[in-house]
Amino acid sequence: MAPHEPARRPTLSTVAELAGTSPTVVSYVVNEGPRNVAPATRARVLAAIEEVGYRPNRTAQALASRRSNTLGLVVPDTTNAFFRELCEEVQRAAFALDRLALVASSTFDDELERSYIQTFLDANVDGLIVVDELVPESLPDGTQIVSLHKGTSSGGSLAVQTADEDSAAELTNHLLDHGHTNVWCFAGMEDVGAIADRVSGWRSALAGRGISPADHTIIRSIPRSTDASSVFAEVLSGTDRPTAIFVVTDEQAIGVLHAAHVAGLNVPNDLAVASFDGTSASAVTVPPLTTAVVPIKAMADAAVRLAARLVPEPASLTFTPELCIRQSCGCS
Repeated sequence: MAPHEPARRPTLSTVAELAGTSPTVVSYVVNEGPRNVAPATRARVLAAIEEVGYRPNRTAQALASRRSNTLGLVVPDTTNAFFRELCEEVQRAAFALDRLALVASSTFDDELERSYIQTFLDANVDGLIVVDELVPESLPDGTQIVSLHKGTSSGGSLAVQTADEDSAAELTNHLLDHGHTNVWCFAGMEDVGAIADRVSGWRSALAGRGISPADHTIIRSIPRSTDASSVFAEVLSGTDRPTAIFVVTDEQAIGVLHAAHVAGLNVPNDLAVASFDGTSASAVTVPPLTTAVVPIKAMADAAVRLAARLVPEPASLTFTPELCIRQSCGCS
């Protein structure tokens, strides 16, 4: 080889020669079909692939199979800790299955979300994961779409969702058990999907104690800590303040904690707080947040397998959050 001549990339023939078989058999192993390969031969081929450092040409594979080996993921906001962690887990799960997850953030803009969905469909992604309620009416043949993190009340055959209502009720009851006569709710701008289930759980817990919440005891903002802090600061500037509050997301709860600190309130003595999502940030707030932990990793694995058509039949999968009791609610 000339001094400056680049090394040749290993080919199917390179692997076949080392493994003592044909390039066709190597192709069957690499592409997992269309024909089965004897275990001993398969082992020789895999060993040869490892030895020569062969990497399949994914573009050629995609053209041959009419699959792109890519998935689209549309989330409302990648600056939100929960959605960011969800994105990371979806990308991890996709990569583990030899697929690439492309992420788009709609920044809570419905029209932008629709545009991203259509762009992904035009790009012929093999599957689409949408963390919202916007699902297109028609899909290209062979495209799988999965709704991720929607509420159980939303229904849908291809959905990976959380059973949030019971956990929200349990958190609200936990606050009431600390001796509070009422618990306010800090929610999203609209009661849809998982947020609707969490608000419903709060309402049912209060109803179970004979409490009818007044309209002003439910506070709303988009799920960003800065917005939540600003909105809650206005509430705290009034004369009617909550002594306990259930917050539907950790992201908003961080804003609530900030506003309480600025107002000179002690959490949990002056204000008990419980939230939802179980993001990594919830463990390092001051004080640490009592929260319902959503099993993000398991949900991401399930959503990717559904979107990649690795599950035999369409399914609706429901995961149950796990309560994590910390100091913000009043527990030691």
